[in-house]
Amino acid sequence: MPDQVSERHEPGVESPAAGSEKPPPESWEQQPGVWARWRPLLLRLHFYGGMLAGPFILIAAVTGLLYTLTPQLDGIVFRDELTVDEYAPQTRTLADQIAAARTVYPEAPITSVKPPTVPSETTQIAFTTPEVPSDYTRTVFVNPYTAQVQGTLTTYGMWLPIRSWFDEMHRNLHLGVAGRYYSEVAASWLWVVALGGVAMWIVVGLLGLSITGLTWSRFTGEHIEQLRAQLSWTTPSVTTTLPPADSRTGTPRELTAGADTVLHSARAAGLQPPMWMKPPAEPGDAWEVYERKRDFPTRFDAVAVDAGTGAITDESRFADWPLTAKLTGWAIDAHMGVLFGLANQIVLALLVIGLITVIVRGYRMWWKRRPTRGGWPTAPRRGVLTGLRPVEAVIAVAVLAAVGWVAPLFGATLGLFVLGDVVAGEVIRRRKRAAS
Repeated sequence: MPDQVSERHEPGVESPAAGSEKPPPESWEQQPGVWARWRPLLLRLHFYGGMLAGPFILIAAVTGLLYTLTPQLDGIVFRDELTVDEYAPQTRTLADQIAAARTVYPEAPITSVKPPTVPSETTQIAFTTPEVPSDYTRTVFVNPYTAQVQGTLTTYGMWLPIRSWFDEMHRNLHLGVAGRYYSEVAASWLWVVALGGVAMWIVVGLLGLSITGLTWSRFTGEHIEQLRAQLSWTTPSVTTTLPPADSRTGTPRELTAGADTVLHSARAAGLQPPMWMKPPAEPGDAWEVYERKRDFPTRFDAVAVDAGTGAITDESRFADWPLTAKLTGWAIDAHMGVLFGLANQIVLALLVIGLITVIVRGYRMWWKRRPTRGGWPTAPRRGVLTGLRPVEAVIAVAVLAAVGWVAPLFGATLGLFVLGDVVAGEVIRRRKRAAS
């Protein structure tokens, strides 16, 4: 943060704005080394990041820390919905359990069905309902032995209410689309701040958080998805389209028919819990059944099943995924604290606590380094591009422009900061000329 980049200058002396003056001619041998030439640019970028994005990074770090502490809370708070107290020799059919869940939402489409992972768990049946936002569902928890409903909760994908609340807090501060801009600014600048000199002992971790965090962002995330598609780094999936069949109809109840047949076929194909069953979205589609074991060793096999015949019409095996797709999935799960369980949560918490400490200490030390006569602390000198060789300056501008295209909010905020910096430098110079 700012303490890592502040270079003391004499009070009242300002360096020239970027590009406004050229250094005196000198031979290549007399010019400073590579690090000496590039260091001022990194320090200036680090200063921009600390001043502009520091508050956003701090908010993201605090909300991220809270998020890492939540996974175990859902299991404690919602024990009555998640678990059963008594077992029976045999479970009821999945069709009976779905019918029980439909007593709560008779005509709502079913988004997914999650059979119990262990004997003590309930079956989770998620519905799309108008009472919750489009990316949320209402999940009904059914006792698999008695087919009795034990409760309903609003869920977000795999996350129950507590974790989903903190997840949205971290993503957008519960401000919807507008709130996503804060997290994208934070993730876009975090790598710049790290490379600019923030506590080298956590640089690798911060770079990982920055890159994986950008995959969820609005603008940069879209560019990353396009790049992954072009490089064939996307996660493989199964095709659920079936041959035409006149007998298929499309009401919510009819689309979920054959659930027990689908479950039997998926198990016979080698899929293991935890797994989710996704009913056809429309007539002519197969069921999709996929594993989601996100803790290591991971399992992500998936199959498409024709509910009428039980035939496997398509499959995707995690062992056959491209290495890049596996690495991407593992990196994202590590960012979310689920890849290595509790150990992953502890490492994330320590990393984020370190980041928060660096930010707070950075601003404190930056303020302490202000001129002895008072006033605002001095910033790294302007005109950093003039210290580079022409080819290096072109490379620096090209790289920043490319990053700005991939991460538009980074480019926009950097452009505004540079513009404001140049204007401020010009105002200061005019005042000095007027005073002299």
